[in-house]
Amino acid sequence: MTIMPTTRLGGMSVTINDNIYTIGGIFADATNSDKLSISSAVEVYNTSEDSWNTEVENMPTINPGTTSEERLGVAFGAAQHVVIDGDNYIYIIGGISDIIVNSTTFSIEEHSKRILRYHVERNTWEYSDRLRSNELNTYQRIYPLTFTYDKKIVVFNGAIESGSDFIYPSDDFYIDIEATFDNTPNGDEWINFGSGLLNGFPVAKFQSVMVRYDSNPSDDTNSEYYILGGGNNSSSSLDLFENLSAIGSGFDYTSSYDDLSVSGGIEPLLTARHGAGAEYSDDDGSPSIYLMGGYTSAQDDTFVDIDFDI
Repeated sequence: MTIMPTTRLGGMSVTINDNIYTIGGIFADATNSDKLSISSAVEVYNTSEDSWNTEVENMPTINPGTTSEERLGVAFGAAQHVVIDGDNYIYIIGGISDIIVNSTTFSIEEHSKRILRYHVERNTWEYSDRLRSNELNTYQRIYPLTFTYDKKIVVFNGAIESGSDFIYPSDDFYIDIEATFDNTPNGDEWINFGSGLLNGFPVAKFQSVMVRYDSNPSDDTNSEYYILGGGNNSSSSLDLFENLSAIGSGFDYTSSYDDLSVSGGIEPLLTARHGAGAEYSDDDGSPSIYLMGGYTSAQDDTFVDIDFDI
């Protein structure tokens, strides 16, 4: 398997047909003494050809080379694929746009203040105006989860920085995918507070992973989503397993925290973890979710602590 051209962490990805789009993240900047920085790189891996395409438009920079330069690279955000009038778009939502790194500190310097959108067929980026302060209070999340429903991108979970700690929001918001980036939406606001779609809200957390199970991918009003693991103030690694099931006008919610004897709920993960990856597959005729990697909070006799330089 061909190695990814830009080594990075905290990036975002989506899969469209045979192509995996890897976007943003944190990388060691060779032009600046390998200082860790936010990446604007966009690279596409083709699974059929085992090849990488780097001739893809990177995330934009506003007013490059000036005192008002604004780089729109993002790490720890969310990437959501949508189809609008037959064309493919990738939305980048939330995340961070700058970090502070020195011998003793790794911290967030700045959060992303815009919604970004990549048009796959045109190989071009668009971006919103800077969001208003009341929008930023709920938009500036790291590791949020997203799904599409009835021409909306619904955003929930994730963590919001609060002083030296994080809070884990128990609300959601949505972005109207019919809103164009040529004009500021009516009311000058890009995000809409409270989708009203969730009949029971997922446990507040971040660094969980979500997969979509759908027998008809073209109809997002008949989907199921499974959410695995994560972390919050209760535990850095959760064995939580959750399900959102579309019911026509919204989603029913079930979790492994429910009483199995009463609700017919679902079993927890075998190993509590956060920051894992997951993928749904029915290639062998048996629908399955593959859960891979991640961090656990357990450190038994086999745990090894390794220091390294990037």
